[in-house]
Amino acid sequence: MANTYSLEILRLEVKLLENTLENVVFQAHWRYTATSEDGQYIEQVVGTASIGAPDLDNFVPFEDLTESQVVSWAESAVDFEPFKQNLDAAILEKQQPTAEVKNVPW
Repeated sequence: MANTYSLEILRLEVKLLENTLENVVFQAHWRYTATSEDGQYIEQVVGTASIGAPDLDNFVPFEDLTESQVVSWAESAVDFEPFKQNLDAAILEKQQPTAEVKNVPW
């Protein structure tokens, strides 16, 4: 099974003013998606990543942030391996079900 994975940043929480800096990101809300190799099955999980204090020497203003930069922050803050394993298991269960719901026999 060769699932593919993607991390999407949904929204950011900012501190309006921290020291002399404006709109300082401290929380990133994300969605992590696993897609089966054939594209037939998709599983997702959402969560948040706490972003550390800004580096005053390399601070990037909010309006200049890039998706790849924030994704890298989230990847540094969150261990996605357990999510990947759970999503893989959910896709495998859809591909090769071990249980099903049946109507009562009466």
